[in-house]
Amino acid sequence: MCVPTPRGVANLGALMKQILTITLGLAALSVAWQAAAQVTLYEREGLHGQVFTADRSVSDLERYGFNDRASSAIVQRGQWQVCEHANFEGSCTILRPGQYPSLAAMGMNDRISSLRKVQGSSKPCLCTGTARRCPVSLLSAAW
Repeated sequence: MCVPTPRGVANLGALMKQILTITLGLAALSVAWQAAAQVTLYEREGLHGQVFTADRSVSDLERYGFNDRASSAIVQRGQWQVCEHANFEGSCTILRPGQYPSLAAMGMNDRISSLRKVQGSSKPCLCTGTARRCPVSLLSAAW
């Protein structure tokens, strides 16, 4: 016995395939977002006080009301260059994943004005002067 297929039912398989493709794509984006670099700055030592979290470069923390206010940090993912002046200038250092209950030991307490994600080698590099003197491609964790 042959039953006629209602119009649109023949396209149901194609529609389900599209929905599955979109769902898988959204899941992949979610995983990629979670794997993206992230850093959280804290206003006080010991990971206390107001927080500022970034998952992308910030050339001037003044815009966000957090210029020269960080005293501790947590790097959840990725490596981050933190600099004492806007636009990644002045003294800079690299933070690797981990907790930094005090930024004073590295001379960055209440001095961070810009930050950006970096990929680098395993050689330590503490930059002074402009960030151009220590290329991002050569940077790694200094602490």
